[in-house]
Amino acid sequence: METQQDNNVRMVALANLKAMCEHISGVCHRYWIEEVTEHTVKVGYSNPDEYANEDPTYAVYPCYPSTWTDDEENPRVILDMLDCEHDEDNPEAWQAFDAIIDCPPLYRNPADDTWTEAPVRKPQQSK
Repeated sequence: METQQDNNVRMVALANLKAMCEHISGVCHRYWIEEVTEHTVKVGYSNPDEYANEDPTYAVYPCYPSTWTDDEENPRVILDMLDCEHDEDNPEAWQAFDAIIDCPPLYRNPADDTWTEAPVRKPQQSK
């Protein structure tokens, strides 16, 4: 059987992905970069139980080297999950990583090295 597919896939720099993980993390739901290899990036997610016991799940995303000069440590990550690890107790754990894809674009201010969402432009009212 041959399936059809035509969709947009988000690609971000590793630096952006780190900022996105911090941006969407909260007291309970936490995201972090667990491991970076030549071809993959592993992102961790945890929502500890009421006793603060961690039970992390990991998403593995493909990546490739940056084509920019002097940017070798900042690969490009394709947000199209290859694998979801440690999800034996919860086969729907992969859904927790949708928050990464849904994270709004973040931009770094080089003056103070902070990350913020892009300002939302309001449509102009016609007179």
